[in-house]
Amino acid sequence: MQKTFILKIVACFYIIFESNRTPDAKDFMDAHASHECLAYMIQNYKSLFTISHDRFSKCSFNYMDESKPVTIDNLWNGNWNAYVYESTKATIKEGRERSRGWVSINSLESSIEISYKKVGDGHPLRLWRVCTEIDAEINEVQHHIVKQRQLWDPNLLRSRIVENLNERSHIYQYVVGGLYISDYCVLRSVQTDLPKGACVIIETSVEHPDAYPLLSGVRGVILASRYLLEPCSIPKKTKIMHLARVDTKGHTPEWYNSVYGHLISQYMSKIKSNCNHNSNTFPNMGSELTI
Repeated sequence: MQKTFILKIVACFYIIFESNRTPDAKDFMDAHASHECLAYMIQNYKSLFTISHDRFSKCSFNYMDESKPVTIDNLWNGNWNAYVYESTKATIKEGRERSRGWVSINSLESSIEISYKKVGDGHPLRLWRVCTEIDAEINEVQHHIVKQRQLWDPNLLRSRIVENLNERSHIYQYVVGGLYISDYCVLRSVQTDLPKGACVIIETSVEHPDAYPLLSGVRGVILASRYLLEPCSIPKKTKIMHLARVDTKGHTPEWYNSVYGHLISQYMSKIKSNCNHNSNTFPNMGSELTI
């Protein structure tokens, strides 16, 4: 039905605007009918271009199935603390081995480095990395990333803490807009008791019974999101690295591999700008947006 509508619209407008002959009454009637068809498609785009849950459940996927998160009790063989520990070690190691296996791409902002690495686990999505230096202390940058996402993510619609696991870890849920609404539920842990004053922020998607969809969005999957914050030799200056691998459940791997690195670079640019601007007023900064 959709294809018939589109072909009819194209044919009618071709006759009216491209043909040399003068349109007759039938042409105008067809054009009017085509206009109504087009208006109907615009008004009912969700029902026309969205497949049902029954049909979706019968589809066979490959990489999407591999992106399915587990509950906190099943993460890392039932020991989520071990997952956080190993992820923290791996992030610090990745920060030391800056060039091994990474492919650099051009960045729109010269002060931010963008690169990617292919991960040999069968999943098609790349691991992205963005790096820069910020004129602010580590605790300020950490506070801004964890507590003030609404200031550096313009698409943020809602966020909340679902469950506190300990003083450094919790289940965090947030919703972002754009072309469609995406909902994420993650284990987030902030590790600050690290050598040389470093800080690591770990995020990975998990399932949680209380993390119901807030705005009926598509549940995306954070395969990995890790920030490494390290002090520079210059006082009040922080070196930051962000590793990200996210299945948005709404784009092809080709889009992700060509666009997503620049997207997280924009987030990093916003964090850098905000922290540089607020470096002298950090004690008065606000708290995390909640519902």
